[in-house]
Formats: sequence, structure tokens, C-alpha cells
Amino acid sequence: MWEVQERHQQGLLKRNGVVGVALGEDAEGRPVLQILTERPGIAGLPAVLDNERVQVLVTGRFSSGELAEPQAGASSPRERWPRPVPIGVSIAHQDVTAGTIGCQLWQSGGCHTTFFVLSNNHVLANANYAAGGEPVLQPGPADGGVLPGDQLGLLADFEPIEKTTTANNVMDAAVAWVSLDDSDYVTPPDGYGAPRMSVLTPTVNLPVKKYGRTTRMTTGRVSSINAIVHVSYTGGTAQFVQQFIVLGDNNAPFSKAGDSGSLVVHSGGTNDRKTVGLLFAGSGNYSAVNPITPILQRFGANISGDP
Repeated sequence: MWEVQERHQQGLLKRNGVVGVALGEDAEGRPVLQILTERPGIAGLPAVLDNERVQVLVTGRFSSGELAEPQAGASSPRERWPRPVPIGVSIAHQDVTAGTIGCQLWQSGGCHTTFFVLSNNHVLANANYAAGGEPVLQPGPADGGVLPGDQLGLLADFEPIEKTTTANNVMDAAVAWVSLDDSDYVTPPDGYGAPRMSVLTPTVNLPVKKYGRTTRMTTGRVSSINAIVHVSYTGGTAQFVQQFIVLGDNNAPFSKAGDSGSLVVHSGGTNDRKTVGLLFAGSGNYSAVNPITPILQRFGANISGDP
């Protein structure tokens, strides 16, 4: 099936209203090539390609959105948290609105261990416009974070995003240096706790969950793998490859604006809380997620969590 996808995805993506191509399953569990569209009723889409079934999913247009309105209330993930700060709460670069702390990472350098927090490039590095060493705040500026008192750490590194519809972006990811005095590796009490240090490869129908700044704890299932998707950013549209798509359970959104950067982990069973990916964009009930393994390889780091 992936060979058919490779042959046809660029031609399909040139059609007006098509925002992605992926692999999935139909209602009977049969493999299908999926065409992701921004609206219903797009004419001329094929039902079969090279003798393989095609399924049209109306996902809407994916957007990287960190902004959401502030929310009051005790223990809100949008408020300032006492240090050490949990994962899953508001964070952002000083010039960004607000996103989510995905997890804590560690990197061993002989006798010295360095700690980071992981989130999206567009949350911690202002979608390529930030420089190393610039402050990141908890909470993010949209949630009232101000310098110097709310500084959590300093931007350490990010993978640049190429904002073109022919790019081969694999991740929207950045890390900021933090101290253990300021950063914890568990969610707030109403979350799932700590992620596990081991990771999983996304597969169709995999049950997942996340804890984020806007929608807190949500659950869903992987609806699409090996996705190539177009995502709207300030300054242009970026093509991402090798992604996966999550559909929220019970016809509810898996994420909303401000959840960017949330860690996506397995939900339930013996693999509960194993890390699967980093959420970076959404559209309605669908969310686009970077697989976690290329991110860990890019930054040469490990997830802080339970065995």
C-alpha cells in the first residue's frame, strides 16, 4: 500500500482542498489509502488507485496554533506552577503566546547530565525566529508569564521548519535547558502521571492519550500513519512527512490551540504511558503528531520517566 501512496501522493496534494495523504483502515479493518481534505464534497477524487481502496477523510486544514484564551481556576494547566513545574502545562518563548511542556529530557555527558524540557519549535523557538539562549516562560505570555520572575529556562536547540509545500519536515520540535529544581517529569494530579522511558511506533487504531495546557487529559486513537500533511504556520504552509494522525474519542477534539507540544502516550494495558509522539497541529477532532523516535535521535536525549 505504501508504494501506491508514494506514487500518487504528490499528485493528490496538488488538488485544491487536499491537505494530506496517509495510510489507514476502513470500518471493516481493511487497509486503505486515505486522502485528507479540508472540506467535504471535493469532486474528482478517486475511489481506487492501482487496485487499492481509497478513503476520503474530511479532517479540515491543520494549523499549528499555540494561542488560546486564558482560563482561571485552581490548578489550571494555564496558570503559574510552583517550581518544579510539571509537564503538560503552559510554556512559551518570550515572544510566543502559549503552548505545552511535552516532557523532561536528559542527556548524559560523561560525569555531567543536562536536563531539558521538550515542546514544539513554534512554542519554544517562535517558529524559527528565536535564537539560542533566549528565555522561555512558564506560564507562557498569553497566560500571564513575564520576565524575569516566570523564566523557566533558556532555548537550547530546535529543528528548523521549512515552510514550503514541497518540504520534508519530520518534526516541529525544540528543547530548552532547565534545572531539576525548576522542572519535574510528571503531569499535574489530574493527568496520567509520568511517561515511561520506552517508546512505541504508531500503528493504526493504537489507543493514546495526552495531557495539555488547554484540554488537559484527552484520549483518542491513531487513525492514520505514514501521513504527509500540509500545516498552516504564520509565514507559510509547511509540508510534513512520516507523521501520524489521532482522532479524538467520542467525537471530541483530541487537542485544541494551546495544546501544541503535548506528549502523546499509549493508553491502557501493558504499554500504558509509553511515548508515541509529540503533538504539533490540529483541525477539529483530528490532531497531527510527530513520531517521538526521530526527535530523541535529533537531540541525542532520553525521556525522563518511569521504566
